[in-house]
Amino acid sequence: MKFKKLLIAALALSPICAFAQKPNLLGLTHYTYNHALTAFLQTDSTVYSYSGSEAYPNYDQALTSDYSYALTGYYYASKINNTYDGSGNLLTSIKQICDTPSTWVNSTQDAYSYDASNNMILHVSMIWKSGAWAVTSREGSTYNGSNDQITDTLYYNGGKGYGPQSLVRSTYDGSHHLLSDSTYGYYGGTWYTSGRDIYTITSGKTSNWLHTIYNGKKSAWINYSQDAYTYDGGGNLASDIYQRADSTGATFTNVEERAFSYSGPLLMTSDTSTWTSGAWVASTHDSLSYDVNGDKIAQVNSYWSSSISKFVYSTNEENTFDPTTHVILSTTVSMWNFPGWAYYTSKGLGSQTLYYYGPLGVHDVANAGGSIKLSPVPAINYVNLNLTWDAPQTAIIAVYDMTGKLCSQWQTARGTNYSATVPTTNLRAGNYIIKVKGDNGTISQQFSVIH
Repeated sequence: MKFKKLLIAALALSPICAFAQKPNLLGLTHYTYNHALTAFLQTDSTVYSYSGSEAYPNYDQALTSDYSYALTGYYYASKINNTYDGSGNLLTSIKQICDTPSTWVNSTQDAYSYDASNNMILHVSMIWKSGAWAVTSREGSTYNGSNDQITDTLYYNGGKGYGPQSLVRSTYDGSHHLLSDSTYGYYGGTWYTSGRDIYTITSGKTSNWLHTIYNGKKSAWINYSQDAYTYDGGGNLASDIYQRADSTGATFTNVEERAFSYSGPLLMTSDTSTWTSGAWVASTHDSLSYDVNGDKIAQVNSYWSSSISKFVYSTNEENTFDPTTHVILSTTVSMWNFPGWAYYTSKGLGSQTLYYYGPLGVHDVANAGGSIKLSPVPAINYVNLNLTWDAPQTAIIAVYDMTGKLCSQWQTARGTNYSATVPTTNLRAGNYIIKVKGDNGTISQQFSVIH
């Protein structure tokens, strides 16, 4: 189902500089602030794996683990396995829940199909029930010759059985601007008219969105609500005024206004006001800031306090980025606790997310006649090491952090194969290098640890 709301490019702005190719997201870890310990404590981690030339968000698997302080380690919680076609379109996405440490149970599945132009024409949702997949919904779409979506039909398996649920028919102008959406419900074997959205296009942009509902008794369309949009000289959305109609649909009354300001393409402020007693009254104010590359490094949210007639800080989101690739490295959220920002207030706790990237598997040029394989990567509680030599020999295995500090080291017995499970709970989250020195040279491989 396509989105009907006008999208605001507030958090997904195009960068203003050209950067190096971004690496793949390999994992992320969520933390929640512990007031008693005055520290962020991990709550869960997700590890992403890929195949071929795939890149995020086209991952093959997302493995999520929850942290247990009773067990002092992570335990598997859920995983998502995805498949793709040759064009990179998502074909299947299966979610499984970890029932026991070694048993995965199917939970949900989404399956997709596409036409020759890579438009999604079918989306089937399923749940695992009584040892088999049971369809819960089926959504089918059709397109015109310009690849505009003209119908969207939803079938749903509800309490009364599987059957048609809703239908949306859309029209467009010659420039692919959406002009109307007509919505139909299904009852008693018949499609019936229920709603219609009409979009007004001015200078190539949506200036008004009118939502109407069908009154069967009067056999007439009745206005329900509308949004009026304005834009600045750069084509950015400047304001959105939402109004509701009275019972006759003839008179509109203001409800909410959103106003935005920019610096070039970058959103700087977002304000919300509500219509109260015939006047606009401030409600919220968001202020965003960026580094010289256009990466959003902070967003401060505030709310209007009528008792003191001023805005009061609410939350502060701070982001850090890699200086070369400009991928996000961390997100930290704090709350206002006068006279400053804090990670703990009576209203909630601060949070933090750390991100880890690849690619991994970088080997030394001087290969010593052997190979090593590490899994899982990134590692959470441990990493499995499998070493194979072309000829029998002993080896010294060492783990270093990225500063060159030796973290651990041991020696293997003579042979052509060696396997070990290396604990990583004593290592801080980050990147490491494992070096294997044999009789004729050294093999190295980089890996990441997340907690």
